[in-house]
Amino acid sequence: MSAGARLLLYLVLPLLLGVSLCIGTSRLLSLYFASSSASARVVALQRAAMFSPWDWRYPKASGDWSRSLGAYRDAVAYYEKALSLDPMCASCWAGLAESQLALGMDPSSALENAVASGRSDTAVRTRSAVVYARMGRDDDAAREFAAALAGKREDKYEFFALLHRIYSESFILGSIIGDHEMKRYFAFARRKLEPQDTAMVWRRYREMNPSDTERRDYAAYLLGHGLGREAWRIVFGKDGPSPGTLLDASFESDGDLQRYRPFGWRIKEAPGVAVEIVAGDANCEACPRASKALRLAFDGEHNPEFFGVVQYLPLEPGASYHLGARVRSEDISSDSGPFLMVVGGDGVARDADCSLRVAAPQSRLTRDWEPRSLDFEVPRGCGAVRVMVARRNSNAVNNLIGGNFYIDDLHLTRR
Repeated sequence: MSAGARLLLYLVLPLLLGVSLCIGTSRLLSLYFASSSASARVVALQRAAMFSPWDWRYPKASGDWSRSLGAYRDAVAYYEKALSLDPMCASCWAGLAESQLALGMDPSSALENAVASGRSDTAVRTRSAVVYARMGRDDDAAREFAAALAGKREDKYEFFALLHRIYSESFILGSIIGDHEMKRYFAFARRKLEPQDTAMVWRRYREMNPSDTERRDYAAYLLGHGLGREAWRIVFGKDGPSPGTLLDASFESDGDLQRYRPFGWRIKEAPGVAVEIVAGDANCEACPRASKALRLAFDGEHNPEFFGVVQYLPLEPGASYHLGARVRSEDISSDSGPFLMVVGGDGVARDADCSLRVAAPQSRLTRDWEPRSLDFEVPRGCGAVRVMVARRNSNAVNNLIGGNFYIDDLHLTRR
Protein backbone atom coordinates (compact mmCIF):
# COMPACT_ATOMS: atom_id res chain seq x y z
CA MET A 1 0.00 0.00 0.00
CA SER A 2 1.39 3.39 -0.95
CA ALA A 3 2.02 6.15 1.57
CA GLY A 4 -0.88 8.18 0.10
CA ALA A 5 -3.32 5.32 0.46
CA ARG A 6 -2.25 4.73 4.04
CA LEU A 7 -2.77 8.40 4.83
CA LEU A 8 -6.26 8.34 3.30
CA LEU A 9 -7.15 5.26 5.33
CA TYR A 10 -6.01 6.91 8.55
CA LEU A 11 -8.15 9.94 7.81
CA VAL A 12 -11.33 8.14 6.67
CA LEU A 13 -11.43 5.15 9.03
CA PRO A 14 -12.15 7.15 12.22
CA LEU A 15 -14.88 9.04 10.40
CA LEU A 16 -16.55 5.78 9.27
CA LEU A 17 -16.28 4.29 12.74
CA GLY A 18 -17.82 7.39 14.24
CA VAL A 19 -20.79 7.34 11.85
CA SER A 20 -21.33 3.63 12.51
CA LEU A 21 -21.18 4.17 16.25
CA CYS A 22 -23.59 7.09 16.00
CA ILE A 23 -26.11 5.04 14.03
CA GLY A 24 -25.83 2.08 16.39
CA THR A 25 -26.20 4.28 19.45
CA SER A 26 -29.27 5.99 17.99
CA ARG A 27 -30.87 2.65 17.35
CA LEU A 28 -30.13 1.43 20.87
CA LEU A 29 -31.50 4.64 22.37
CA SER A 30 -34.68 4.42 20.30
CA LEU A 31 -35.23 0.82 21.43
CA TYR A 32 -34.61 1.84 25.03
CA PHE A 33 -37.23 4.57 24.99
CA ALA A 34 -39.70 2.41 23.03
CA SER A 35 -39.61 -0.18 25.80
CA SER A 36 -40.74 2.23 28.50
CA SER A 37 -43.68 1.49 30.78
CA ALA A 38 -47.25 1.66 29.48
CA SER A 39 -48.11 4.72 31.56
CA ALA A 40 -45.59 6.81 29.61
CA ARG A 41 -45.65 4.84 26.38
CA VAL A 42 -46.65 7.67 23.99
CA VAL A 43 -44.03 10.06 25.38
CA ALA A 44 -41.43 7.32 25.26
CA LEU A 45 -42.29 6.54 21.65
CA GLN A 46 -41.87 10.20 20.77
CA ARG A 47 -38.38 10.12 22.24
CA ALA A 48 -37.63 6.91 20.39
CA ALA A 49 -38.72 8.54 17.13
CA MET A 50 -36.23 11.35 17.73
CA PHE A 51 -33.38 8.84 17.55
CA SER A 52 -34.90 6.92 14.58
CA PRO A 53 -36.73 9.64 12.64
CA TRP A 54 -37.06 7.48 9.49
CA ASP A 55 -38.62 4.49 11.28
CA TRP A 56 -42.40 4.51 10.60
CA ARG A 57 -43.08 2.02 13.38
CA TYR A 58 -42.69 4.53 16.21
CA PRO A 59 -45.27 7.07 15.00
CA LYS A 60 -47.53 4.15 14.08
CA ALA A 61 -47.23 2.77 17.63
CA SER A 62 -47.87 6.27 19.02
CA GLY A 63 -51.01 6.42 16.90
CA ASP A 64 -52.18 3.05 18.22
CA TRP A 65 -51.68 4.12 21.82
CA SER A 66 -53.29 7.51 21.31
CA ARG A 67 -56.30 5.89 19.66
CA SER A 68 -56.65 3.39 22.52
CA LEU A 69 -56.64 6.33 24.97
CA GLY A 70 -59.29 8.22 22.98
CA ALA A 71 -56.87 10.91 21.78
CA TYR A 72 -58.06 10.62 18.20
CA ARG A 73 -56.66 13.92 16.89
CA ASP A 74 -53.20 12.97 18.11
CA ALA A 75 -53.70 9.53 16.59
CA VAL A 76 -54.52 11.04 13.19
CA ALA A 77 -51.34 13.10 13.28
CA TYR A 78 -49.21 10.11 14.24
CA TYR A 79 -50.72 7.86 11.56
CA GLU A 80 -50.20 10.56 8.91
CA LYS A 81 -46.55 10.83 10.02
CA ALA A 82 -46.13 7.06 9.76
CA LEU A 83 -47.73 7.01 6.32
CA SER A 84 -45.43 9.78 5.10
CA LEU A 85 -42.58 7.36 5.89
CA ASP A 86 -44.30 4.23 4.59
CA PRO A 87 -47.39 4.81 2.39
CA MET A 88 -47.95 1.04 2.15
CA CYS A 89 -48.55 0.54 5.89
CA ALA A 90 -52.01 -1.03 5.73
CA SER A 91 -52.52 -1.09 9.51
CA CYS A 92 -51.65 2.64 9.57
CA TRP A 93 -54.40 3.34 7.05
CA ALA A 94 -56.82 1.22 9.11
CA GLY A 95 -55.92 3.09 12.30
CA LEU A 96 -56.29 6.40 10.50
CA ALA A 97 -59.75 5.41 9.25
CA GLU A 98 -60.84 4.36 12.76
CA SER A 99 -59.59 7.62 14.24
CA GLN A 100 -61.20 9.73 11.53
CA LEU A 101 -64.53 8.01 12.06
CA ALA A 102 -64.32 8.70 15.80
CA LEU A 103 -63.80 12.38 15.01
CA GLY A 104 -66.77 12.51 12.65
CA MET A 105 -64.55 12.75 9.58
CA ASP A 106 -65.03 10.77 6.35
CA PRO A 107 -62.63 7.79 6.43
CA SER A 108 -63.47 6.56 2.92
CA SER A 109 -60.10 7.39 1.39
CA ALA A 110 -58.18 5.83 4.28
CA LEU A 111 -60.31 2.69 4.02
CA GLU A 112 -59.66 2.34 0.31
CA ASN A 113 -55.93 2.64 0.92
CA ALA A 114 -56.08 0.17 3.82
CA VAL A 115 -57.75 -2.45 1.62
CA ALA A 116 -55.45 -1.76 -1.33
CA SER A 117 -52.33 -2.06 0.83
CA GLY A 118 -53.48 -4.99 2.96
CA ARG A 119 -55.44 -7.31 0.72
CA SER A 120 -53.85 -10.38 2.29
CA ASP A 121 -54.02 -9.06 5.86
CA THR A 122 -57.09 -10.52 7.55
CA ALA A 123 -56.80 -8.14 10.52
CA VAL A 124 -56.81 -5.08 8.25
CA ARG A 125 -59.74 -6.43 6.23
CA THR A 126 -61.66 -7.10 9.44
CA ARG A 127 -60.96 -3.64 10.86
CA SER A 128 -61.98 -2.04 7.58
CA ALA A 129 -65.19 -4.08 7.59
CA VAL A 130 -66.06 -2.88 11.09
CA VAL A 131 -65.56 0.77 10.07
CA TYR A 132 -67.72 0.26 6.99
CA ALA A 133 -70.38 -1.32 9.19
CA ARG A 134 -70.30 1.61 11.59
CA MET A 135 -70.71 3.94 8.61
CA GLY A 136 -73.79 2.01 7.51
CA ARG A 137 -72.11 0.82 4.32
CA ASP A 138 -73.22 -2.76 4.79
CA ASP A 139 -72.39 -4.02 1.30
CA ASP A 140 -68.79 -2.82 1.63
CA ALA A 141 -68.62 -4.27 5.12
CA ALA A 142 -69.93 -7.64 3.91
CA ARG A 143 -67.31 -7.72 1.16
CA GLU A 144 -64.49 -7.06 3.62
CA PHE A 145 -65.84 -9.50 6.22
CA ALA A 146 -66.09 -12.21 3.58
CA ALA A 147 -62.53 -11.53 2.42
CA ALA A 148 -61.21 -11.62 5.98
CA LEU A 149 -63.09 -14.84 6.69
CA ALA A 150 -61.66 -16.52 3.60
CA GLY A 151 -58.14 -15.58 4.73
CA LYS A 152 -58.42 -17.03 8.23
CA ARG A 153 -56.89 -20.46 8.62
CA GLU A 154 -57.49 -21.32 12.27
CA ASP A 155 -60.27 -20.86 14.82
CA LYS A 156 -63.08 -18.84 13.25
CA TYR A 157 -65.53 -18.93 16.15
CA GLU A 158 -64.44 -15.52 17.48
CA PHE A 159 -64.88 -14.07 14.01
CA PHE A 160 -68.38 -15.53 13.72
CA ALA A 161 -69.20 -14.11 17.15
CA LEU A 162 -68.06 -10.67 15.95
CA LEU A 163 -70.42 -10.89 13.01
CA HIS A 164 -73.32 -11.63 15.34
CA ARG A 165 -72.55 -8.57 17.43
CA ILE A 166 -73.07 -6.44 14.32
CA TYR A 167 -75.57 -8.10 11.96
CA SER A 168 -78.63 -10.30 11.97
CA GLU A 169 -78.46 -13.97 11.10
CA SER A 170 -80.25 -13.43 7.79
CA PHE A 171 -77.73 -10.80 6.65
CA ILE A 172 -74.74 -12.91 7.72
CA LEU A 173 -76.04 -15.94 5.82
CA GLY A 174 -77.08 -13.98 2.78
CA SER A 175 -74.10 -11.67 2.36
CA ILE A 176 -71.03 -12.96 4.21
CA ILE A 177 -70.92 -16.73 4.71
CA GLY A 178 -69.96 -18.61 1.55
CA ASP A 179 -70.71 -22.26 0.91
CA HIS A 180 -67.14 -23.26 1.70
CA GLU A 181 -67.56 -21.79 5.21
CA MET A 182 -70.92 -23.41 5.98
CA LYS A 183 -69.58 -26.56 7.63
CA ARG A 184 -67.59 -24.57 10.20
CA TYR A 185 -70.40 -22.04 10.61
CA PHE A 186 -72.96 -24.77 11.23
CA ALA A 187 -70.72 -26.18 13.97
CA PHE A 188 -70.45 -22.69 15.47
CA ALA A 189 -74.24 -22.25 15.36
CA ARG A 190 -74.84 -25.48 17.29
CA ARG A 191 -72.50 -24.32 20.04
CA LYS A 192 -73.23 -20.60 20.29
CA LEU A 193 -76.56 -19.63 18.71
CA GLU A 194 -80.13 -19.91 19.87
CA PRO A 195 -82.49 -22.36 18.10
CA GLN A 196 -84.21 -19.71 15.96
CA ASP A 197 -80.94 -18.59 14.36
CA THR A 198 -79.53 -22.11 14.16
CA ALA A 199 -82.67 -23.21 12.33
CA MET A 200 -81.88 -20.65 9.60
CA VAL A 201 -78.36 -22.02 9.31
CA TRP A 202 -79.71 -25.56 9.09
CA ARG A 203 -82.17 -24.71 6.31
CA ARG A 204 -79.30 -23.52 4.14
CA TYR A 205 -76.88 -26.25 5.20
CA ARG A 206 -79.50 -28.92 4.52
CA GLU A 207 -79.31 -28.02 0.81
CA MET A 208 -75.63 -29.04 0.87
CA ASN A 209 -76.48 -32.67 1.77
CA PRO A 210 -75.09 -32.85 5.32
CA SER A 211 -73.83 -36.17 6.60
CA ASP A 212 -75.93 -38.43 8.84
CA THR A 213 -73.59 -37.53 11.69
CA GLU A 214 -74.24 -33.81 11.22
CA ARG A 215 -77.96 -34.43 11.02
CA ARG A 216 -77.82 -36.34 14.30
CA ASP A 217 -75.67 -33.61 15.84
CA TYR A 218 -78.30 -31.02 14.95
CA ALA A 219 -81.02 -33.22 16.40
CA ALA A 220 -79.00 -33.55 19.61
CA TYR A 221 -78.67 -29.76 19.71
CA LEU A 222 -82.44 -29.37 19.41
CA LEU A 223 -83.00 -32.00 22.06
CA GLY A 224 -80.66 -30.12 24.38
CA HIS A 225 -82.89 -27.05 23.98
CA GLY A 226 -86.01 -28.99 24.82
CA LEU A 227 -87.20 -29.15 21.21
CA GLY A 228 -87.78 -32.88 21.14
CA ARG A 229 -90.44 -32.93 18.45
CA GLU A 230 -88.34 -30.78 16.12
CA ALA A 231 -85.36 -33.07 16.73
CA TRP A 232 -87.52 -36.09 15.94
CA ARG A 233 -88.50 -34.61 12.56
CA ILE A 234 -84.84 -33.95 11.72
CA VAL A 235 -83.98 -37.61 12.34
CA PHE A 236 -87.02 -39.34 10.86
CA GLY A 237 -88.64 -36.84 8.51
CA LYS A 238 -92.34 -36.77 7.72
CA ASP A 239 -92.66 -40.49 7.01
CA GLY A 240 -91.05 -41.76 10.21
CA PRO A 241 -92.69 -42.93 13.42
CA SER A 242 -94.72 -40.38 15.31
CA PRO A 243 -93.08 -38.52 18.21
CA GLY A 244 -93.55 -40.40 21.45
CA THR A 245 -92.90 -43.82 19.91
CA LEU A 246 -90.60 -46.01 22.01
CA LEU A 247 -87.88 -47.15 19.63
CA ASP A 248 -86.65 -50.72 19.79
CA ALA A 249 -88.95 -51.27 22.77
CA SER A 250 -88.23 -55.03 22.77
CA PHE A 251 -84.49 -54.73 22.03
CA GLU A 252 -84.73 -56.56 18.71
CA SER A 253 -82.50 -54.23 16.68
CA ASP A 254 -79.45 -56.52 16.52
CA GLY A 255 -77.53 -54.04 18.63
CA ASP A 256 -77.60 -51.26 16.00
CA LEU A 257 -77.76 -48.47 18.56
CA GLN A 258 -76.46 -45.78 16.20
CA ARG A 259 -79.37 -45.95 13.81
CA TYR A 260 -81.74 -43.72 15.80
CA ARG A 261 -79.30 -41.33 17.48
CA PRO A 262 -79.89 -39.14 19.44
CA PHE A 263 -83.07 -41.15 20.00
CA GLY A 264 -83.24 -44.85 20.67
CA TRP A 265 -81.36 -46.52 23.49
CA ARG A 266 -78.13 -45.09 24.83
CA ILE A 267 -76.35 -47.83 26.70
CA LYS A 268 -73.28 -47.23 28.83
CA GLU A 269 -71.72 -49.65 31.25
CA ALA A 270 -70.32 -48.77 34.68
CA PRO A 271 -67.89 -50.38 37.14
CA GLY A 272 -69.53 -53.57 38.29
CA VAL A 273 -72.34 -53.39 35.71
CA ALA A 274 -72.20 -55.14 32.33
CA VAL A 275 -75.04 -54.26 29.94
CA GLU A 276 -75.92 -56.23 26.81
CA ILE A 277 -78.79 -57.28 24.59
CA VAL A 278 -79.16 -61.05 24.85
CA ALA A 279 -81.15 -63.52 22.78
CA GLY A 280 -83.50 -66.20 24.05
CA ASP A 281 -81.09 -69.12 23.63
CA ALA A 282 -78.12 -70.36 25.59
CA ASN A 283 -77.20 -66.74 26.36
CA CYS A 284 -80.59 -65.98 27.85
CA GLU A 285 -82.60 -69.04 28.79
CA ALA A 286 -84.96 -66.76 30.70
CA CYS A 287 -85.90 -64.69 27.63
CA PRO A 288 -89.44 -65.51 26.47
CA ARG A 289 -90.38 -66.78 23.02
CA ALA A 290 -86.76 -67.00 21.87
CA SER A 291 -86.76 -63.22 21.59
CA LYS A 292 -84.24 -60.68 22.90
CA ALA A 293 -84.06 -58.71 26.12
CA LEU A 294 -81.77 -56.24 27.84
CA ARG A 295 -79.68 -57.70 30.67
CA LEU A 296 -77.84 -55.89 33.44
CA ALA A 297 -75.25 -58.18 35.00
CA PHE A 298 -73.95 -57.04 38.42
CA ASP A 299 -70.64 -58.53 39.55
CA GLY A 300 -71.34 -58.49 43.31
CA GLU A 301 -68.24 -56.43 44.09
CA HIS A 302 -69.51 -52.87 43.59
CA ASN A 303 -72.19 -50.49 44.86
CA PRO A 304 -72.85 -48.51 41.66
CA GLU A 305 -75.02 -45.47 41.07
CA PHE A 306 -76.20 -46.53 37.63
CA PHE A 307 -78.20 -44.57 35.04
CA GLY A 308 -76.61 -46.10 31.96
CA VAL A 309 -79.68 -47.13 29.92
CA VAL A 310 -81.52 -44.09 28.54
CA GLN A 311 -83.95 -43.24 25.75
CA TYR A 312 -85.18 -39.72 24.99
CA LEU A 313 -88.84 -39.39 24.07
CA PRO A 314 -90.47 -36.21 22.75
CA LEU A 315 -93.93 -36.09 24.33
CA GLU A 316 -96.81 -33.66 24.58
CA PRO A 317 -96.28 -31.12 27.39
CA GLY A 318 -98.99 -31.38 30.03
CA ALA A 319 -100.17 -34.83 28.85
CA SER A 320 -100.35 -37.96 31.05
CA TYR A 321 -98.82 -41.31 30.10
CA HIS A 322 -98.56 -44.90 31.26
CA LEU A 323 -95.22 -46.71 30.84
CA GLY A 324 -95.01 -50.47 31.26
CA ALA A 325 -92.49 -53.28 30.82
CA ARG A 326 -91.73 -56.88 31.73
CA VAL A 327 -88.85 -57.52 34.12
CA ARG A 328 -87.08 -60.52 35.65
CA SER A 329 -84.50 -60.72 38.44
CA GLU A 330 -81.97 -63.43 39.30
CA ASP A 331 -80.19 -63.43 42.65
CA ILE A 332 -80.22 -59.63 43.10
CA SER A 333 -78.26 -59.44 46.34
CA SER A 334 -78.53 -55.79 47.44
CA ASP A 335 -81.31 -54.00 49.28
CA SER A 336 -81.22 -51.43 46.39
CA GLY A 337 -82.24 -53.12 43.18
CA PRO A 338 -82.62 -51.96 39.57
CA PHE A 339 -85.81 -50.29 38.37
CA LEU A 340 -87.54 -48.50 35.48
CA MET A 341 -87.97 -44.73 35.76
CA VAL A 342 -88.89 -41.54 33.85
CA VAL A 343 -87.21 -38.17 34.40
CA GLY A 344 -87.77 -34.79 32.77
CA GLY A 345 -85.79 -33.87 29.70
CA ASP A 346 -84.43 -30.42 28.96
CA GLY A 347 -86.85 -27.51 29.11
CA VAL A 348 -88.05 -25.63 26.03
CA ALA A 349 -87.04 -22.39 27.76
CA ARG A 350 -83.90 -22.07 29.85
CA ASP A 351 -85.91 -21.30 33.00
CA ALA A 352 -88.69 -23.83 32.29
CA ASP A 353 -89.71 -26.16 35.09
CA CYS A 354 -88.96 -29.61 33.72
CA SER A 355 -88.66 -31.42 37.04
CA LEU A 356 -90.02 -34.94 36.76
CA ARG A 357 -88.82 -38.12 38.48
CA VAL A 358 -91.09 -41.14 38.72
CA ALA A 359 -89.83 -44.67 39.39
CA ALA A 360 -91.40 -48.11 39.24
CA PRO A 361 -90.82 -50.59 42.10
CA GLN A 362 -87.33 -52.06 42.39
CA SER A 363 -86.49 -55.67 41.55
CA ARG A 364 -84.76 -57.79 44.22
CA LEU A 365 -83.87 -61.41 44.89
CA THR A 366 -85.14 -63.88 42.24
CA ARG A 367 -88.48 -63.37 40.55
CA ASP A 368 -89.78 -64.65 37.23
CA TRP A 369 -91.04 -62.36 34.51
CA GLU A 370 -93.59 -59.90 35.87
CA PRO A 371 -95.02 -56.54 34.82
CA ARG A 372 -93.71 -53.22 36.02
CA SER A 373 -95.36 -49.88 35.29
CA LEU A 374 -95.56 -46.25 36.27
CA ASP A 375 -97.75 -43.26 35.44
CA PHE A 376 -96.51 -39.74 34.90
CA GLU A 377 -97.51 -36.31 33.63
CA VAL A 378 -95.16 -34.34 31.38
CA PRO A 379 -94.42 -30.88 32.84
CA ARG A 380 -95.70 -28.10 30.62
CA GLY A 381 -92.21 -26.73 30.10
CA CYS A 382 -90.82 -30.06 28.88
CA GLY A 383 -90.45 -31.06 25.26
CA ALA A 384 -89.14 -34.53 26.08
CA VAL A 385 -88.62 -37.06 28.86
CA ARG A 386 -85.99 -39.70 29.46
CA VAL A 387 -86.95 -43.32 29.98
CA MET A 388 -84.23 -44.99 32.06
CA VAL A 389 -83.17 -48.27 33.59
CA ALA A 390 -81.33 -47.34 36.76
CA ARG A 391 -80.07 -48.37 40.17
CA ARG A 392 -79.29 -46.12 43.13
CA ASN A 393 -76.34 -46.91 45.36
CA SER A 394 -77.07 -48.21 48.83
CA ASN A 395 -76.07 -47.08 52.32
CA ALA A 396 -76.97 -50.43 53.89
CA VAL A 397 -74.54 -53.06 55.12
CA ASN A 398 -75.35 -55.37 52.20
CA ASN A 399 -74.81 -52.63 49.62
CA LEU A 400 -72.82 -54.65 47.05
CA ILE A 401 -75.06 -55.85 44.26
CA GLY A 402 -74.78 -59.06 42.29
CA GLY A 403 -77.10 -61.01 40.03
CA ASN A 404 -78.90 -60.34 36.75
CA PHE A 405 -81.77 -58.08 35.82
CA TYR A 406 -83.74 -58.42 32.56
CA ILE A 407 -86.18 -55.98 30.98
CA ASP A 408 -88.24 -56.40 27.81
CA ASP A 409 -91.40 -55.37 25.97
CA LEU A 410 -91.62 -51.74 27.02
CA HIS A 411 -94.76 -49.91 25.96
CA LEU A 412 -96.03 -46.34 26.34
CA THR A 413 -99.65 -45.22 26.11
CA ARG A 414 -101.28 -41.89 26.60
CA ARG A 415 -103.92 -41.79 29.32
